[in-house]
Amino acid sequence: MASLDGAETKLGIHDARNFKFLGNYPMEEVDLMLKTYFKFVFVREPFERLLSAYLDKFYSGDSDFHNNYGREIIKRYRPGGNPEHKNITFDEYLNYVINIGKGYWNEHWQTYDKLCQPCGIQYDFIGKFENLEQEAPYVLEMSGISRKLNVSFPEIKPSRTSSKVSFYYSQISKERLYGVLQLFCSDTEMFQYDLPKSLYNILDL
Repeated sequence: MASLDGAETKLGIHDARNFKFLGNYPMEEVDLMLKTYFKFVFVREPFERLLSAYLDKFYSGDSDFHNNYGREIIKRYRPGGNPEHKNITFDEYLNYVINIGKGYWNEHWQTYDKLCQPCGIQYDFIGKFENLEQEAPYVLEMSGISRKLNVSFPEIKPSRTSSKVSFYYSQISKERLYGVLQLFCSDTEMFQYDLPKSLYNILDL
């Protein structure tokens, strides 16, 4: 859980240096925040979320992600491969995610039960990415942000990832898919997500 720092900065909006996390505050203040703040989180269907992260961070050739993760993935799962090649496959990426163990988890593929602590934090609202256009304005209103800052949620561009789920996951072995399903089963059950229909035939369910 983080709050946006009031100081203006030229850092990217996702840069952690723009935020203060609960761990940065004294415990007494943390307890007060958790009791009095309007707390919300948005979640996304796990299989689509994983694919979206791959397309945005690896398929697109993001240099930072390749340096931080791509090289390690090639070293682990492509013996003799050149770590400088920015051509991580979807299968290699999934293999890394489900076998990372105690390694460094990134927020783009960390499971929600560990990333957002929904069992430890009593959220006032849990929204879904799929309903973002309808639910985001409600969150802005309920949190008081829209009134205090006189802002509204920007226009949302429809995600194209869902239309690509079948194509990408059809190339993955059933063993790997079951590994993903097992890893993210808590997120699926906790937020009542059904398995994407296109995966039922792939997994013979």
